[in-house]
Amino acid sequence: MPVIETVDGEKKDIKCISCALSKGLIKAKDNLLYKGKYFEVRYDIEAPIPGLIVIASIRHIIGLADLTKSEQKEFIEITCKVRKILRDKANIEYIRILHKETTIISKVNPSHFHIAILPLDDWMENKSAKEILVHSMKNFKTKEKIDEVKRIAKIVKKEFN
Repeated sequence: MPVIETVDGEKKDIKCISCALSKGLIKAKDNLLYKGKYFEVRYDIEAPIPGLIVIASIRHIIGLADLTKSEQKEFIEITCKVRKILRDKANIEYIRILHKETTIISKVNPSHFHIAILPLDDWMENKSAKEILVHSMKNFKTKEKIDEVKRIAKIVKKEFN
């Protein structure tokens, strides 16, 4: 199991980070923007890209084919709403939607279904999603970037409430 460090500095063995977040076993500062019946909307402070939003299922499933009809409905409604907010309220014109059905550690611990809505910027051209995320983790943990991430997150949260 992966060992993560919580915002309180506590180290925990977690089988699935998304499950632990949705069940409140670990806290992630103030990154929860909306919680529906089946999905949560969060921003990712570890990859501080302004407007990067993660939509994750509350139930532990691997991919789209595992969604019930009710989950499908909520998923598309939330995804469309987030996209509209980013476009209309945060002036994010272009995005890339990231989703990968895979395992993180082994076939025993499959990944938890989520998508990431990644705003596109000129510096990202010709880079893979992994390259973009790694670059942001190494270079964007500045006060200015984090403040911008939180500013956009606040807009998303306000529009959902």
